Amino acid sequence: TDVFVSKGGVTYGNALHGGSGGGGGWDGMSSGEYGGDGGGGGGAVRISASVNIVIGPSGLVQANGGNGNSKYIRYISDGTLYTLEMYHKGGGGSGGGIQLEAGSIINNGIITARGGNSDFGITGKAGGGGGGGRITLYDNDGVISGTAGQINVDGGTGFQSGGQGVVDIYRLY
Repeated sequence: TDVFVSKGGVTYGNALHGGSGGGGGWDGMSSGEYGGDGGGGGGAVRISASVNIVIGPSGLVQANGGNGNSKYIRYISDGTLYTLEMYHKGGGGSGGGIQLEAGSIINNGIITARGGNSDFGITGKAGGGGGGGRITLYDNDGVISGTAGQINVDGGTGFQSGGQGVVDIYRLY
């Protein structure tokens, strides 16, 4: 018997490029027509301000990868409509890129560029999770303030989780 492994995605690139889409699932047949669709890659976000960027408690800046999904077949037998989930889920899309640039960055909200997930569903065969994205922050002193803010570049979950993304913080001048 053949054994096929769906590996999680790795991280790469820079903050101004969006993430890549996830790979499609594969059903083990040569046609591959029953595999699920891969999730879309996270986009690219760039925000630049001459003075401050303030992300409030309910604020969200995100460029997350999309989740992989299943394909379904619907058929009718003896007058009854059946829906059958196909075997392999698509892989999660990779996280995108976020770049914030300001004199001061105050984060009390959430900044996230996570990789997309691939769930196990009813068939138990997931694709790989998408790799986490990249968040790059530039400010005058190289220190991001805020008491409750979160920054997340986790890889997505799946048969194998995607790799951790990268957070870079730089002094602007």
